[in-house]
Amino acid sequence: MRSIFTVISIFLLILNLNALTETGPRKDVPNTSHKYSLFPLSNNDWGGYGGPHFKLGKIHEDFSMIGGGPIGIVIDPSFSVFMSFSYLEADTEGIDMWYGGFGSEYIFFPEKRFQLYLKGLIGYGSVDYDTEQSAHNSGFFVFEPEVLAGLKITEFDRVKLGMGYRQVMGIHDLPGLSNTDFSGFYGIVQLDYGIFDIQKRKELLQSREKFNILSGTYSIKFTKVNNQYVILDGGGTRFIVNRKYAIGASGYRSLSTVDYKGQELSLAYGGIWSQYIMSPLKKVHFSFSSLLGVGGIGYVNQESDEFTGKVMFVFETDLFLDINITEFMRAGIGWGYRLMTGSFNGLNTWDMSDNSATIQLRFGGF
Repeated sequence: MRSIFTVISIFLLILNLNALTETGPRKDVPNTSHKYSLFPLSNNDWGGYGGPHFKLGKIHEDFSMIGGGPIGIVIDPSFSVFMSFSYLEADTEGIDMWYGGFGSEYIFFPEKRFQLYLKGLIGYGSVDYDTEQSAHNSGFFVFEPEVLAGLKITEFDRVKLGMGYRQVMGIHDLPGLSNTDFSGFYGIVQLDYGIFDIQKRKELLQSREKFNILSGTYSIKFTKVNNQYVILDGGGTRFIVNRKYAIGASGYRSLSTVDYKGQELSLAYGGIWSQYIMSPLKKVHFSFSSLLGVGGIGYVNQESDEFTGKVMFVFETDLFLDINITEFMRAGIGWGYRLMTGSFNGLNTWDMSDNSATIQLRFGGF
């Protein structure tokens, strides 16, 4: 995870340095974005976006889902470049896989509500393959062309549906597996939150007009269960009204487990997520959020493969320090408390509740 944030930081730094070499912003709309973000891409009249993708297809012989998502820079409304990270959502017969890379996207009919996208990615990744006897690993190169149809939800949000083909090259030392086990067609659903026409965003800022957007978030949470540290990952989508008030849905799941009576205990929860954002156009500001929903805690018995678990209510609050990295991307560092009500197999409310630290990346036309 640290390497991902490092690559993002270097990517944005290069873009910002390039912006400083320009003669200045276009004069038809005054540029004040330097007041609102650390790396104002609008110096080059560029926008940007981020969000999740879900790729559905076969890995080896099983139907699988690959999650992840891109972070893109919109050079003009018809063309963008992006970096992307993808990972297998769950182990498939002992297979775990991730890959990342860089690509570009051409957009037909950018001014229309419906668009057509042609895009391609070139990257590198890694496969772990565990058998009963041994563990194996192989790196690989990947090429992914895609064709998608898109719909504008607002000027700052898009949903895309399409098809792609994954060509994997370089698999070796994986017994019984080859490049063809990881290559093939897939369907894709993608959500993009950001700024696709920087001039429209500048005009809204200058006019002081209030506007509403959708925003997508990726989160990593560090907390405790049964007095043992656990890492959760999650995401959410919110509707932001007048830049300050947000409501939507969010959820988390265990990336790691804790030991409980010799079993690997994990949890997941989700629900309605609301947030109040203070001074959102300042580079550094605060926000307060709460989540009210339901969750589950349990384990799969390692001997019988039977699942034992329980559903219960969850309430969580967080105070965030937010940083406007660039016009379409905001980082949040938060501290909060998770309350899980009820009991489970000897665990009470306070065994399952604890403080938490959260790191978020948020995308939208802020």
